[in-house]
Amino acid sequence: MECADKRTKGAVYDYALGIGEKAGPVEQTRRKFSKRIEEGDKVEIAGQVGPTEGWYGEALRTVRVVRDGRVVALMFYKGGIDSAGRWLLDSYEACGEF
Repeated sequence: MECADKRTKGAVYDYALGIGEKAGPVEQTRRKFSKRIEEGDKVEIAGQVGPTEGWYGEALRTVRVVRDGRVVALMFYKGGIDSAGRWLLDSYEACGEF
């Protein structure tokens, strides 16, 4: 991340098995962080084109928020193992200005 100041924030989430949203990671990020995403911010999948694989075989995706050419937030999603097509927000890290 490329923070304008040194402050950062984040969270880690814990879920029961079998839950998740059918919406993709980018759409979920736009909804869940709508009060923090500003006009002109780019919300996109970071890294590889396809999902990577987690420790237990679950799909992993990272979404980044780019503001004025700087990455100000990273959201980490994992695919639900027992519910295909569903994505869970696992954790996020963000600059203080996000």
